[in-house]
Amino acid sequence: MSRPARSSPSRSAAQSSFYDDDSSEFSDDDSYDSMASSQITSVSRNVPPSQRPSHHSSHHGSHSHHNPPSPTHTHLTSSTRRFSNKVPKPPHSSRASGNPLEPFCSEFGRQFNESNLPICIDQGVVGASKRHIGWSVDIKSLDFSYHLPLFLSGLTETDPPYNFLSYEGCLDMLLVGGPLGLVLPSVQKIIPALKISLQSGHRESVSKGVYCLLALLNCDSPSTGGLGAIPRALSPYLPRLLPTLNLYTEDSKKIGPNGAYQMADEPLGGLVVKVLETCEEMCGGQNWRPVLKVIKYCIPTYSSINAV
Repeated sequence: MSRPARSSPSRSAAQSSFYDDDSSEFSDDDSYDSMASSQITSVSRNVPPSQRPSHHSSHHGSHSHHNPPSPTHTHLTSSTRRFSNKVPKPPHSSRASGNPLEPFCSEFGRQFNESNLPICIDQGVVGASKRHIGWSVDIKSLDFSYHLPLFLSGLTETDPPYNFLSYEGCLDMLLVGGPLGLVLPSVQKIIPALKISLQSGHRESVSKGVYCLLALLNCDSPSTGGLGAIPRALSPYLPRLLPTLNLYTEDSKKIGPNGAYQMADEPLGGLVVKVLETCEEMCGGQNWRPVLKVIKYCIPTYSSINAV
């Protein structure tokens, strides 16, 4: 038994005009689609059947991960991406360097690598356990205002031979040039380089910087034939040099042979305290109270050697 035909609901004149307008718009869109499909069909007819993509290939092309990779294709995972972008370590990279592309921590390392410094490695006698620095010129003829800050900047180097060449070069220049008055005119220029070594954060470099500061205080003492003027010339720069030493006053670990080897068996904290006592004794002279005030401001735990 056939069902009776369902009558369509009646529409008003406004509704009929609304639907008629929409139908005209939809008919225009349909005409554009039909034109586009006809153009695609006409182009596809001109393509040979062998070059037409099949339904099977297009289906698997959208899921390319099911296909096995080609032999020349490298499948990069998160770990391989991480290691593929890793910069190789340069031949003389220093552990204290923050830039992996920079092979040296200081200008001293670059200048020595280019053979621009009048020094060499002295292997010493046969069977010697330690190498030393060798000078190709007389130390007295050096420009201390240039070479001494340059050698002090090399204290941040931690790889041989740059680490011990810069350290021994500083000590030799202070030992020779201090009594002759060659160090005093360059005090202002060596403060930035000495400050960098004290703030390097590397224990070996810090110990060498502290020992060089101690040698700087004593290099022109009257007992060595000097005028004793360097300690007083250093007193205005103590607020720039001493604050970092507050981190090492309680360090009881031995310095070791890779640091300031002259005091290898002494703790780093003991060397720091010795430098502070020397500053109080020599930088102020008879008027030691202002110097003590600066030291106490930088290192509150310091105990004065004078009766307060």
